[in-house]
Amino acid sequence: MAKSKLEKLKDAIEAARAFLLLIVIGIEVGQYHQSDVDEFTSIVDAAELVADNNELEPAEYDNESVVVNEALVVIQGKVIIEQVATTKVVKFKGTASQCTGSHTLHYKQSVVSFKDGKAELPLKLADELIEAGYVE
Repeated sequence: MAKSKLEKLKDAIEAARAFLLLIVIGIEVGQYHQSDVDEFTSIVDAAELVADNNELEPAEYDNESVVVNEALVVIQGKVIIEQVATTKVVKFKGTASQCTGSHTLHYKQSVVSFKDGKAELPLKLADELIEAGYVE
């Protein structure tokens, strides 16, 4: 026998609640931001209010099922994934006095500032300076 639209809504809510139990909130890879979880939770909570009302038209349960299922897809896509580094920290190859305090290096048309022998640079420039032997 086919499920009623109310039963389908309850199934969608159950799946959403099960997913919420698996979520880890944080800022690390594989985790979810608190604001995204809060938004998803409020959608599921609203759907439960609809499901608890037995006097609605079947279309209203159906519409709410769609909302919950779409929200589930959205939250699953908001998992924090590994971010690709766009910079690299390099260490100047120099004497002890050159690696203390602030210093600059003029390379091609760039001026690189070092603080205590270190600088955070775009990957391409960092790799060029490593290749040229200025930094490690």
